[in-house]
Amino acid sequence: MKNELEEMRIRVAKNGGHTVTHEFERKATKREGTMNGGIYNERPPSEEHVFGPDDGAKLGAHLVKHLNLKGISTAGMEKPTDQE
Repeated sequence: MKNELEEMRIRVAKNGGHTVTHEFERKATKREGTMNGGIYNERPPSEEHVFGPDDGAKLGAHLVKHLNLKGISTAGMEKPTDQE
């Protein structure tokens, strides 16, 4: 099952690039055992994507893709890869 994006943070890097961090929605998970058993909410691990100072087009395409932004032209933007 795909992780649902809950939050995205963008930080400016010292080199002029950007770091984008994806935080995902918590999911109810059941843990077995008598001491720590039961149902609890677990957040999937964050994903971090790094864009260099010359990667503005890649960053723009990444935001459009993951935030599902409608009505924004991606002409001239590089298509993000699965790693981004």
